[in-house]
Amino acid sequence: MAGTHEEILEFVEKNFQAKDKFTWFEKGHVNGKETREVYSFLKQKLPAEDGTKDIRWNFAKFLVDHEGIPYKRFGPKTNPEEMKADIEELLAKRNASGK
Repeated sequence: MAGTHEEILEFVEKNFQAKDKFTWFEKGHVNGKETREVYSFLKQKLPAEDGTKDIRWNFAKFLVDHEGIPYKRFGPKTNPEEMKADIEELLAKRNASGK
């Protein structure tokens, strides 16, 4: 895996201006034998558009609702701003549920 956590955050800021807009996991395996448990769960629930489960590049994004239910998977080239409508929809559902 290339790059330190700090280098990855610099890349995110340069390309997406999103370093401080999201919580970022520490660098870790997302495919293979050492896959972190959270990614195994997310990939099982939300395969890629072509039906594969592997994460092809480390900027794939997963949106999870307030109850921890995986909602939508986004490709690595999706700008976080493009997720805004989905995030707002989930926030509205959360607010409507009273939780």
